[in-house]
Amino acid sequence: MEYAVDLHGMKAQEAETYLQRCVDSCFCQGYTSIRVICGHGFVLRSMAMEFLSKDPLVKNWSWSDDGGSAVVTLEENHK
Repeated sequence: MEYAVDLHGMKAQEAETYLQRCVDSCFCQGYTSIRVICGHGFVLRSMAMEFLSKDPLVKNWSWSDDGGSAVVTLEENHK
């Protein structure tokens, strides 16, 4: 199951807070993957890359073929 998070139009801090809430919520709800849509702009891409590389709930991630979004695999939630 995949969930999409669209960060378009947000400032970096707002986007990071929203992304954190979405990752936490998706993990708790049992989602296994998320698509983070950030576009090709430097600021949101940089924030997303840093966030996804450090968040402990993120198992792995990679940029999509078009480079405007990231495909994220979450750690398994063993409720």
